[in-house]
Order: sequence, then C-alpha cells, then structure tokens
Amino acid sequence: MGEGGVTFLSGGQSEEDATINLNAINTCALLKPWALTFSYGRALQASVLKAWQGKDENVEAAQKELLVRAKANSEAAVVNIPSINIVEKEN
Repeated sequence: MGEGGVTFLSGGQSEEDATINLNAINTCALLKPWALTFSYGRALQASVLKAWQGKDENVEAAQKELLVRAKANSEAAVVNIPSINIVEKEN
C-alpha cells in the first residue's frame, strides 16, 4: 500500500494567508501521519503578475518576486517559520 498524503490548496486566499496557513498546519502539535505538500497557483502568481505587468523591462523584478514567494512557501511546507516577513516583503 502506498503512503498517503495531503495537498493544501491556496484557492480563495491571499498569498500571505496561504503561506501563514500552510505554516500553521505544519507547526500544529497534532499527530500528522501523512505527507503535507502544497499546490499553489494564484498564491504564487499574484504578486509576480503584478510586478511583471506584461512588460519585458519588468521580467527581472517578477522573477525576484517569484523567488520570494517560492522560498516562503517552501519553508512553510517544511515546518520552518518563513525567513521573510510575509506581509512586508523585501524589495
């Protein structure tokens, strides 16, 4: 029998709320006999799309924003408090 898992979806949440909630689930002191991962579309893309605005000159800024969001969610998924201030992102 394969090992089960749970995938946390971000639908309907802001980027920040989704990251905070993922971290809260992982740091909750309850038995969790499953692997927990995340599948984020909008919660990784919203600020990236805002930074990019469809303009070539904004590609680098958008890539940096994607790295910020991906790092915060990666850390939240492995029971770390994200190393960045989620609400006030570094520029």
